[in-house]
Amino acid sequence: MNIYKNDPKYKPKYKKTLCQKISYNRQVEIVKISKDNKNTKSHFLEILKKLIQSGVNSVCDRG
Repeated sequence: MNIYKNDPKYKPKYKKTLCQKISYNRQVEIVKISKDNKNTKSHFLEILKKLIQSGVNSVCDRG
């Protein structure tokens, strides 16, 4: 499931890498976001909202 691949709202602001793995019979989605502008916090929160609404169980930041 690629959530933001075709979303024009976020395309110009972020470079996104999405990949999927199957681990312990669960789908794991990795989203990498590199910041380009000063509005990073609000856009990141919008992305988190979409992830949560799509049924993601957990989100972690690896720095």
